[in-house]
Amino acid sequence: MNEVKFGRILETGMGAIMSLVLSFSAQVLLGAPITIRGVLFGWAGAFAIAVAINYLFPVMNWCIVITKNIKNKWAEYIIRVAIFSLIEILFNSVWCMVNSNVIEFWPQKFLPLLCLGTAAIFIALPIMSRIAAILAKE
Repeated sequence: MNEVKFGRILETGMGAIMSLVLSFSAQVLLGAPITIRGVLFGWAGAFAIAVAINYLFPVMNWCIVITKNIKNKWAEYIIRVAIFSLIEILFNSVWCMVNSNVIEFWPQKFLPLLCLGTAAIFIALPIMSRIAAILAKE
């Protein structure tokens, strides 16, 4: 299996799911009217940011360097995904707030968005791992 291809597919899939959760959650937390156009536009921008972060600045590679000395592999993996989600959600939550024209509420809403986005990433992880393994086979 091509590990680089697997990692990129995994990161992109988790980014897509997390971006949709953040876009929808930001609108709910702000009391904004939920429209398909608003959610999809917010998701498209947040997903574009997630893809840019994954491909231009390989966040997961940084996380591997940070966590490589942890002896327990489960702890290493959980910390790695948590760092990944923090960086992704930081940039994506800013986009979701800018998209809703309420960036001034970002400091108040970041923690709930961080919790929701991290939960979405950890829920999506086993699903996307299976999908990425299938797609990355050579």
